[in-house]
Amino acid sequence: MDNNNLLGKNIKCLRNFFGETQSDLGKILNLEKNTISEYENGKRTPITETMVKIAEHYGISVEVMMHSDLSPMVKMMKNTPFIENLVGPNSYIFYPSFVSEDCLDTGNDHLNKAYNKIRYIKRNLGNYEEISTTIFCDTLMELITASNEENGCNMEIHANILWTIFMWWSAFVDIEIQRNIKQKIMLKKIKASDLLGIDEKNSAVMNNKRVDFLKTNEIYINTAIKILKSREEWADLGDYYIAFRYLTNMVDTDFPANLNRTIGQEMMLSCIKMGNKYAINILSYFMDNQNPFN
Repeated sequence: MDNNNLLGKNIKCLRNFFGETQSDLGKILNLEKNTISEYENGKRTPITETMVKIAEHYGISVEVMMHSDLSPMVKMMKNTPFIENLVGPNSYIFYPSFVSEDCLDTGNDHLNKAYNKIRYIKRNLGNYEEISTTIFCDTLMELITASNEENGCNMEIHANILWTIFMWWSAFVDIEIQRNIKQKIMLKKIKASDLLGIDEKNSAVMNNKRVDFLKTNEIYINTAIKILKSREEWADLGDYYIAFRYLTNMVDTDFPANLNRTIGQEMMLSCIKMGNKYAINILSYFMDNQNPFN
C-alpha cells in the first residue's frame, strides 16, 4: 500500500472511530467535504500544515498516521470493553498474570504469598480502590525471593514480576484522573493520545516518581524480559512487555513521552503483524468482549 492510500485509510479509520462525518472533519479543518473524501481515497495528499492539524485533532503523531496501518488498533479501540479498561484500574487485563497449579503445589511460601497479593491487587483495582506502594513492593519482593529458590517456576515467576511492576507503574495515575478519562471516553470527548496516559511533563511530582521508580526497578524489568526471551515459548511475552514499556513511557530515554508512545505503537503493531500471541489475544478477544488473560 502506498503512503497516500495508507494515510487516507488512517484518516478514515480515525474519523469513524470518533464518530465524525467527512463534513465534520472538513469544518474543523476549514475544508470541503469533497477534499476530505479525496484524502481518504488517496486521490489527494494533505499539505503538511493540514496533516499536522489532523494529527493534533486525533491526538496521534504525523509519523504514525502516515506510515503505520492503524486499522487493527482502531478496531480494537472501538470495542467498548477495551476502551473502558485501557485507562482504568482494570488495565491489569492487558498484562497476563500466571497462577499455575504446578507452582502452587510446590509449597513455596514466598510464591503463595505473592499470588495471594496478586489476587488482592486485581480485586481492589477492579473496584477503583487505591493500592498502597507497600503492597506492590511486598509482592515484588516475594516474587524475587521465590525466583532465587529452586522450584521449577522460574518463567512463571518472572512473568509475574513484570505484571507486578507494570501494575505498580499504572497505579501512579491518580484514581480520580482515571475515572475522569473513562467518562470522557464514553462521551467521546477525548483524543486518542489520552488513551495512553497522562503527559508527565505537566507534573513534576509524577516525573520524579517515574525517575525513582525506574532507578529502583530497571534491573528487575530487564532481567525478567531477558529470561522470558531466552525460552521460545515465553519470548512473545517478552516482546509484548517491551512494546508496553514504550506505550506506557516506562523507559529511561531522552525522548519525550509522546515519541516513546509512538515507538510503542509501532512495536505493538509489529507484534500483531508477526503473530505475537499476546498482542493477537488482545486484538481478537476484545472483539468478543472477553478478558484475554483470565
